[in-house]
Amino acid sequence: MKSIIHVFFYISLLVGIKQSVAQNPASIDTSILGDKVGFIIETESNNTTNVEWIAHSQAGADIIDCTSDNIQFYPELTDIYCGSSLNFDVAFGPISFESLFSLSPSFTGVQDYLNGVSTLDMVLITRHILGINPLDSEYRIIAADVNANGSITAVDLLEMRKLILGINTTISNNFSWVAYADNVIEGLNYDIPVIGCTAVKIGDVNGSSVSGIQSNTAIVESRSTTSLIMKDQKLKSGVTYSIAVSADDDLDIYGLQLTLLSDESQISDLSIESAALTITPESIHNQAAHSGKTSIAWMDVDFQHVKKNKALFYINFMANEDTFLSDVLQLTEAPTPSLMVDKNLEEKTIDLKYTTSSSGFRVFPNPTKDILQIYGEQDGKSTSRLYDQYGGLILSKSHNGATQIQVAELSNGVYFLQLESEEGVIQTQKIFVQH
Repeated sequence: MKSIIHVFFYISLLVGIKQSVAQNPASIDTSILGDKVGFIIETESNNTTNVEWIAHSQAGADIIDCTSDNIQFYPELTDIYCGSSLNFDVAFGPISFESLFSLSPSFTGVQDYLNGVSTLDMVLITRHILGINPLDSEYRIIAADVNANGSITAVDLLEMRKLILGINTTISNNFSWVAYADNVIEGLNYDIPVIGCTAVKIGDVNGSSVSGIQSNTAIVESRSTTSLIMKDQKLKSGVTYSIAVSADDDLDIYGLQLTLLSDESQISDLSIESAALTITPESIHNQAAHSGKTSIAWMDVDFQHVKKNKALFYINFMANEDTFLSDVLQLTEAPTPSLMVDKNLEEKTIDLKYTTSSSGFRVFPNPTKDILQIYGEQDGKSTSRLYDQYGGLILSKSHNGATQIQVAELSNGVYFLQLESEEGVIQTQKIFVQH
């Protein structure tokens, strides 16, 4: 017998057979039914569903757990539930949210809505909606109908994105798991009928969830790893920075999800700016000022090819103290693990690596009255751009290593010098001209 979780209900049972959209309806000899019936619940891939389940009647009443009283009678069937005079209709095949009989999980703690839900599922659902790759399973279609309204639309994607970004911790009008009665299981040598059910993890279209009450951060899988690269540097208090985030290899990428962790006392005004990836505001949840977390959940219907070392996006912020970038900005695995979706529609783990350089950008003197000396990278091309306080570009100059800018003709006031390295690392420093 398969590795399974078995759920039992003491109920007065009325059996109604309904047509399944996935298969022919199962048949059952109602004469063998008494006041007790068993349910075997597995996922579509026959994996154990390590979830406590509750039966719901037409009136919405729940069955009471009395495992300790009945486990001795059915030692292989570990989860036992009891009822009194409740009547149920059992519909075989996928049962809609409004059906007379349904199963839903019961948790004492936080439900695992995020379990198995990632940007890969969003990509697969989007491609289904557009007719590029329709979902090939009735249960996957049920999983994709996140808000359980009978259709798969952009609203379902919105619900999923809010979960991944940590904006919401639940989904509207649906459970984390649902189960559907499929067939009658014979040959178990029990004195009661046993009905086989299929459990569906809502939002998990590719079947990556781990069946049980645990978060995505607890999932240990053998994914390959892609490294995101940022250039470490000494931060100076009061200076605004724009840091390029690139990859250590060429990427063909459908989706990306990650959460940055920062300390508001060290850096503030953190924001995300698009580069090779167009990351729109709805793909970002910026809680840096409150929790220190800034989450990104980006995806596209077609994969994007991004060259090695080309900026995927920029992280902008103000430094509040003199420190190193690597000390104030890291990845965190909450609310979701850091993942990317490659061109094969497979997930890869993301980690963050800092590269170092023996030299950095320096500007002297500041304030200045005539000449501004710029000390750039020694081993690469740099570009200096000077802006007025309204954002107007005054000049742009490419150089290797040190250079200088004449400011004697400029009016007294505040200017901004933007320094961009060949690798795309950008720093912006406030310049004071005083004649």
